Amino acid sequence: MKGHEYVIMLTQRCNFRCTYCYQTHAAVDQERAVVERIAASIRQHPRPGTRVVFHGGEPLLRKELMRHAVSLLLDEAGQPLCELSIVTNGSLIDDETIELFCRYGFEVNVSFDGCREAQAFRDAATFDRIVDTLAKLVPLHEAGRLQLKVAITLTLENLPYLSRSVAFLTDLGISTIQIEGELFAPWVEGSEREIERQVEQVTQLMERRVADGLPVPVSRLQPQPYGQSGPSWETDEERAAKIEARLERPECNCSVAGSSLVDADGTVWACPMFAPGLGQVDPGRLAAPDAFRHGSWKDSLGPSAEHVQADGERIRQEPIMAPKRRRYSRFAECETCPYVADCSACPASSHLPDVKKSAEEVPPLLCALNMAFLSRRHRIRRPVRLMDALLAVAGSSPRP
Repeated sequence: MKGHEYVIMLTQRCNFRCTYCYQTHAAVDQERAVVERIAASIRQHPRPGTRVVFHGGEPLLRKELMRHAVSLLLDEAGQPLCELSIVTNGSLIDDETIELFCRYGFEVNVSFDGCREAQAFRDAATFDRIVDTLAKLVPLHEAGRLQLKVAITLTLENLPYLSRSVAFLTDLGISTIQIEGELFAPWVEGSEREIERQVEQVTQLMERRVADGLPVPVSRLQPQPYGQSGPSWETDEERAAKIEARLERPECNCSVAGSSLVDADGTVWACPMFAPGLGQVDPGRLAAPDAFRHGSWKDSLGPSAEHVQADGERIRQEPIMAPKRRRYSRFAECETCPYVADCSACPASSHLPDVKKSAEEVPPLLCALNMAFLSRRHRIRRPVRLMDALLAVAGSSPRP
């Protein structure tokens, strides 16, 4: 069995109060014993690809617990037994923490919304401090000592600054910029026009980088091979089969993909959106209120990776995990959308207590953002490699 991803909430507390955050930020901290049990399980059942992600709230509010956890996840030579990652707002990263990241090759995911005007909606006072930290992390990423990614949460408030934010982060040297839409934003009619305008400007910026032989940091616009509209050298038949398979699958691979979240109270969930201390989904909208709960690490050994994955098959039967074919937005029906094979939108975003949506409706911001990027991705093209061409010819040749 492949390795499991353990997303460990070190605390539900956070030093930010982002308006778009779905978490409750209760004063609940992870117990030391829970972290020790998880580490012991990983040591007892080592698997390639196992990953531990330190999350929050803001995980660096529990910096010492994170350091303790890392110390328990090392082999006799002092090397990590698994991949190590953190999701942080970046405001509490100091030189000591950077040294820890470098020593163990952390993947550092910084939630940061870009230029000064955009970050002001998150926390205006932190802009200069986080930019200074990113400037320290970039050369360490380039030297291969850690992996650095920056995630922008796009809202209707910071939307007018998207292209400026991408340009700012690109100039800063960030090599991976992830752009995701706010899950639960109220929609303002006509906002899709500003989304189109901003994404077009971002696309033009990436086109200029490709023309100059520079890499493309925006993950939604990764370069495609010349002459291809899709992500690979696939035939029309293969593309059609991919679309049909996508339409029949649930929107999300909750747990089946081999990941679980350990909340700060030790309980284990398939997704933070369904953990009572974190998410906002009304349990009354579920066929079984605890459908997304796998167990707990608080008083004993938690659920095994095999148990979580088996539970995932049951979770996929929940009505909230409707097949893609049944989903739609005010802009398109997923079944007829040309971008359906490469699109996803969190199912939980249609199941909030204060959102009057049907179970299958995709929030407008998510749909408009996905379509804007997917409709332009073919314009970001890289030269065809010889091996690509040979494989394409081999794949199109008649089989004996």
